[in-house]
Amino acid sequence: MVCDLSIEPEFISRLASELKVQFIDVRVQKRNYELIILDNGVLRDFTINTSFGAGIRVLVDGAVGYSATSSVNRDSIRNATIKAYKIARASKPLSLNIDLSKRPVSRDKVSSKFTI
Repeated sequence: MVCDLSIEPEFISRLASELKVQFIDVRVQKRNYELIILDNGVLRDFTINTSFGAGIRVLVDGAVGYSATSSVNRDSIRNATIKAYKIARASKPLSLNIDLSKRPVSRDKVSSKFTI
């Protein structure tokens, strides 16, 4: 599990400029989970785990490419973005020439309070 939470929007913007993509979307996900195994009321296993991942979507000349990584650091984000870029370029002949509206860079946090 690798997660560098210091990755700033400016890093993503520079990466988009380097690759000359019209749009980039990076979504980081943090997953916490607990596993509790009881056998007739006797605790057999208890595990707490956290994992991170990121999904990257790019728009290149009207074609969309998507890639993901289970490590959230600058190198893995860069590599996954390059992969998404290559996928978009490869799918260009089959794309519908997508265009998106202009939106400012944003950062948000979403959390689920789901319990059992």
